[in-house]
Amino acid sequence: MNRRHFLKGSATVLPAAAALEVLGGSQTLAQGAQFRDDNDILNYALVLEYFLSQFYRESSGLISGKEARYISEVAADENGHVAAITQTIQKLGGKPVPTPAINLGNALASRMTFLRAFHRFENLFAGAYLGASRYVTNPEILQAVVGIYAVEERHAAIAGELLGLGAEPGVYTGATGKAVDRAEVIRVVKPYIAGAKSRAAEAAITR
Repeated sequence: MNRRHFLKGSATVLPAAAALEVLGGSQTLAQGAQFRDDNDILNYALVLEYFLSQFYRESSGLISGKEARYISEVAADENGHVAAITQTIQKLGGKPVPTPAINLGNALASRMTFLRAFHRFENLFAGAYLGASRYVTNPEILQAVVGIYAVEERHAAIAGELLGLGAEPGVYTGATGKAVDRAEVIRVVKPYIAGAKSRAAEAAITR
């Protein structure tokens, strides 16, 4: 599938509680584990890619010129990730999670808030891929996860450059990538999931 031909949106919108369950893993896990299996990891990644895809789609009108050209390419990557992850889950006999309801709020209040969120989200989600990679059991999926991690790191570097942050901690954030665990990803993403403050949603992310 051509990355530019990803179908925007979904006929089914995932409720907030269910989206947070996918992100947080509501089922009991083995001691020290963060994921049940490779399908759990893939659906976790799919929610993050839905998030990024919507983030860039809704940024239209905030930026122009070189910035808009960069974001167009970045958005195409994220749409391609959604398509590839969806197809992989289906190939493995799993069920891809539907698109969650997301309210990006102040992240899109202005050009500058967008660029700062761009930098934050890409660094965070790159770390999320790195953090999840240790739990992948299928070598082919591991290769894909690490490959997407590398792309998200490049996106984060573009964000740092557009913000004029210079080298570290802008374009570079250290000599090695930093893994981010599931709990930290939930903490950052949760406020943007519509209805995340409901009691049911709170329960869904508690193990």
